[in-house]
Amino acid sequence: MKEMIDISGISDEKLIREFSVEINGKRFIRANVLDAIGRRNAERANRKPGDPGTVENPIFKNGQVYIYSSTNKLII
Repeated sequence: MKEMIDISGISDEKLIREFSVEINGKRFIRANVLDAIGRRNAERANRKPGDPGTVENPIFKNGQVYIYSSTNKLII
């Protein structure tokens, strides 16, 4: 089962500072932290059926169909 992180009341910048690691000049962040931030941003976007990027109104680009996932990522 996925480990859930409680991010209520913590800013995105603070989460990234606390849960990131720098290796050879690149910053890596735990995937479950990024997913939690994405879910929060998806709630803020408050997409309704018919909005661009929903199943009812997908975004077409280069012959591909894209929609927003539950973690606010644009997926094929």
